Amino acid sequence: MIFCGGLALSGVRGMIMKILFLATAVGACLAPWVVLAADDGTPTRADTLTKLEQHLQQQQRQLDDAQKKIADQLERLKQEEQALRDQQSQINLLKTSISANNGVHQSLLTTQIAALGSGALLAQGPTEGPTSIGPSEPQERPTIPDVALASQGGVLTPKGVFSLEPSYQYQYISTNQVLLSGLTIIPGITLGTTNIRQLVDRVNTFTLGGRLGVTDRLEVEVQIPLIYRLDDTTFQPIGSGSEVTNTTSGKGLGDVSFGAHYQINSGAGGWPYFIGNFLVKTRTGKDPFSVPVNFNTGLPSQLPTGTGFYTLQPSVTAIYPSDPVVFFANLRYNYNIGRTVTLQPTQFTNAVAQNVNLQPGGGIGATVGMGFGINDRASFSLAYEQTYFFPTTENGQSLPGSYYDIGAFDLGLGYRFTPRASVNVGVSIGTTKASPDAALMVRVPIKFQVYD
Repeated sequence: MIFCGGLALSGVRGMIMKILFLATAVGACLAPWVVLAADDGTPTRADTLTKLEQHLQQQQRQLDDAQKKIADQLERLKQEEQALRDQQSQINLLKTSISANNGVHQSLLTTQIAALGSGALLAQGPTEGPTSIGPSEPQERPTIPDVALASQGGVLTPKGVFSLEPSYQYQYISTNQVLLSGLTIIPGITLGTTNIRQLVDRVNTFTLGGRLGVTDRLEVEVQIPLIYRLDDTTFQPIGSGSEVTNTTSGKGLGDVSFGAHYQINSGAGGWPYFIGNFLVKTRTGKDPFSVPVNFNTGLPSQLPTGTGFYTLQPSVTAIYPSDPVVFFANLRYNYNIGRTVTLQPTQFTNAVAQNVNLQPGGGIGATVGMGFGINDRASFSLAYEQTYFFPTTENGQSLPGSYYDIGAFDLGLGYRFTPRASVNVGVSIGTTKASPDAALMVRVPIKFQVYD
């Protein structure tokens, strides 16, 4: 605060001096607050304050804009965070679906046990996933675009996933045979009995199977078949118009099989995926040597449900993904373990039962094919398989005519209803005389996550 004093002057002069002094004092007191323009054009203190206020207002507006932008960014971050949480949920669901649903995979090109005298087997249903992966993008586990080939030994079941695989297979087999029993004097002239035999065999197999992914590269499986067979055999002696038809059936537990599959490599560097397989077929079914046989016809009065021999089958599977097709191939060997059996007497063989050591011939076989993904749920496959069986030996002696070929052309179709369940249909057409004429299989894999 500024004090403005005055002086005691007299007269007019004194008054003038007082007015001038008072004006000077008032000017000194109000100078900081009065807006005046300088003669030289320089800004006054009021101008400075106005500009400062304007600058502060501009900065406030900029701060408001920045705060609004930050608020918008925070809102976007919240939305992105929610989207990430949703994506993570989808990823977790996808992982669960893949674990429960596949290779699909499912295993491609399962090596199957070709038992003594068995026909061509079907290419069974898919694994999993319709997305193909080219050789330039190797992964630890390829996704095969063919859910109709899941049990064919390729894309293994993921770790901790159990696949329950009930299935039904129908086989139709027909053969014609000319049987000669007697003494041949010269070629074409035989003394004794001669007849024509026609055989129609219908085999229905209900299988309860399952496979478990022990690790990401090791899978084990088991197959428990229940069999119902029905045979119609017709005899027509040459030179006679009469026919004799014999109908025989058989049912019960078949030969249980089990095995393991191991993924050898990761498919890096453009290499195919290689799978090592080892399967064992038991002889839990009723074998042909334990069923009663009619002495006059030589035919069993009850049909067997098993082969009567243990079979070991090592094999290797190769899978080569090449978008949009997956090529696969399998090379296998069947080793049948021989044993001593009792041959029942018939009028065509021996008058009394005989004990002989039978060693069924081993078989070497191969399968080649390809799978196509139609869409994200459906797929189909084409394959051809051929197996050659070496001659069977009896007491160390090779039996004439006991070697044979089994060939079949396979078509597989698959459809995935849910991430855990699918249906696979396979059709097989025999290409050799020893093969079944036709076969049909329906399989319904259902996946369960049993451990992580």
